[in-house]
Amino acid sequence: MKKYFLPLILSASLLLNLTFSIHLLKENIVDYVVDGDTFQLNSGRRVKLLGVNAHEYNECFGQEATEKLTQLIAHKPVFLLENRPDFYHRTLALVYSDFKLINLEMLKQGFAKPDYSQSTKEKEFLEAVKEAKKEKLGLWGKCNNQ
Repeated sequence: MKKYFLPLILSASLLLNLTFSIHLLKENIVDYVVDGDTFQLNSGRRVKLLGVNAHEYNECFGQEATEKLTQLIAHKPVFLLENRPDFYHRTLALVYSDFKLINLEMLKQGFAKPDYSQSTKEKEFLEAVKEAKKEKLGLWGKCNNQ
């Protein structure tokens, strides 16, 4: 009996974790992208990329930012870390999809500016923006008043 107890417990734990993970994945599918830094999950929860501020759709490079975020995450599962609410009742989060940190991708490619929110990735974000500015990527090359 003792010989089978540990494998049985480990198997049950693995099954429980897998079930929980599948449940989370189903709830964290991106339903649609609102703009270049905000999207809605199929659960109805609205999420804003933590540390990222994209121009509004009608502003310089806003449409391109929305299209890029759509390309990166629309109808895909996402993982949210460092979640916290904002003033507009959205969830601010570090967003991962396809093993990429989406917040960083948007900044690195010049689709958004930093909003200087505190996170564990703040230094990486600032370095990515510095490089995007230097290379005049995205809004840094297209818009006069970034």
